[in-house]
Amino acid sequence: MRTQGNFCKPHHHRFMQTIVITSCSSRKRSGLGEPLRSTDLKKDTLDAVAQRWLTLSSVHPWRTTAGDLYVGRSISEARKAASHINADLFFASTGFGLVSDTSALPPYDLTVASGNSSLQDVVIESPFNACDWWHAINAELGSPYPISSLLSKKTTSIAFVALSRPYLKLIHDDLAKIAPKDTCRLRIFTSPSSAGVVPTHLHNSIMPYDKRFDGIDSPNPGTQTDFPQRAMRHFVCDIFLPEHPDLERECLEVNKTLSQLTFRQLPKRSRKTDIELITIMNEYWDRTNGRAHLMLRLLRDDLAIACEQKRFALLFRTLRQRRQNSQGIFDGSHE
Repeated sequence: MRTQGNFCKPHHHRFMQTIVITSCSSRKRSGLGEPLRSTDLKKDTLDAVAQRWLTLSSVHPWRTTAGDLYVGRSISEARKAASHINADLFFASTGFGLVSDTSALPPYDLTVASGNSSLQDVVIESPFNACDWWHAINAELGSPYPISSLLSKKTTSIAFVALSRPYLKLIHDDLAKIAPKDTCRLRIFTSPSSAGVVPTHLHNSIMPYDKRFDGIDSPNPGTQTDFPQRAMRHFVCDIFLPEHPDLERECLEVNKTLSQLTFRQLPKRSRKTDIELITIMNEYWDRTNGRAHLMLRLLRDDLAIACEQKRFALLFRTLRQRRQNSQGIFDGSHE
């Protein structure tokens, strides 16, 4: 919750620097060789896994810059925001800590979340703590708390941090070390439901973007996964004044913008099991000419069926493969 009347103002500097910090992306540029994965590691202590991971990365035959490796809407939005204010761009990377846009990295696939390429499968400490991994990997690289250190060293800079809930959890302890005197030089962008993950003393630095930003007349529409980066780009392009940074004024301007937007009324859609969805998609395969985007629109708009995009993509590929294997005849009822 934002504390009223508790804003500080940074000293004005003619040549104030700006920093953008966003998350890396699960999508990586292809064609860069076989990526490093958690499966390349053996089970061990957290510190030992961090050391082994960096050792393997140092001998990987392929390298490209972080800015070239990470792709996707969230990355392009962050890059546009950084370019607009001539900011240094950094990524919070699960594999390599805080890295600059120009850092040379090998291709890799690593996550702190459960599932494929998860650190939880190789780190023996239980329960697994994402903050501990962030500290361990950055300590191996020489700076245990790189974000707070960066803000502390660049005393005339404004930092824009656009992160989703998982990444806010990852860097939580790093953010917690930001000195109270530096909070007025921080602008945080995340979804409203993720604000509670931010350390309490930084809550005034959270820009108050909410669901109205994704209303029917949104100035920068998109998906929930890129909400923080889209909000940040809108902020730096339409609200932030580099020559006159003022946290209180900026929050008022964000609220003023949102007050002119209308919440999007989400339609109520029914939920189906995977088997039911595959059967329905098979029934309507010819009607949509086997085209994924037409099928998704039919499910959501015509049939009012809920289906998250990643789940849909997986089921659609499964159905397409099965139809190919059975020469176009597939009876989902036999699942």
